[in-house]
Amino acid sequence: MYGTEKKKISFFQTDKASGEKTEEERLLVEEHLPLVVWEAKKYTGSGAEFEDLISVGSIGLLKAAGYFREDKNVKFSTYAARCIRNEILMYLRKNNRKEILLDNWEKELYADTRDLVWEAVEKKENHEALKKAASKLPARQKEIVWKRFGLGSGKESSQKEVAEEMGISQSCVSKAERKFTALLKKMMEKDVR
Repeated sequence: MYGTEKKKISFFQTDKASGEKTEEERLLVEEHLPLVVWEAKKYTGSGAEFEDLISVGSIGLLKAAGYFREDKNVKFSTYAARCIRNEILMYLRKNNRKEILLDNWEKELYADTRDLVWEAVEKKENHEALKKAASKLPARQKEIVWKRFGLGSGKESSQKEVAEEMGISQSCVSKAERKFTALLKKMMEKDVR
């Protein structure tokens, strides 16, 4: 089937300059169509439709016919098989990337929604626990903790912001925060027992 390659290819190389598809080129492509089927069968387990693989492989065959150079001492069938395979692989990569991105997006959306619901529940419970713990602190430290963790306003502030707002040092805010954290830890240990 592939024995007449050299003759046909040399004809179609001379007609390349005109940019028109020649009868020889058409025959060469038709003669190598079974190669497209052969390569497409290798990728039937990829999840893509067999007809799509044939279509994409045919594009690879046409590209092979368009770019083949006889002076490279490679048989057309070898070159065409590589072009067909490359075209199919590019198609599969492109489609798999789209599916993966869509799957990841759906999973992230579901996870984000679920996480937001749980976060809201936990935040309310935690907010109440934080308020309870803060109420056991001396007045000044309680005020620092309320501002730092947004227990009154719902807006958390950095140590620096709290320090500036209250006219105290950042280390004072940090000290109150450490004391509060230790108190929380003690309360949690008590609840666990």
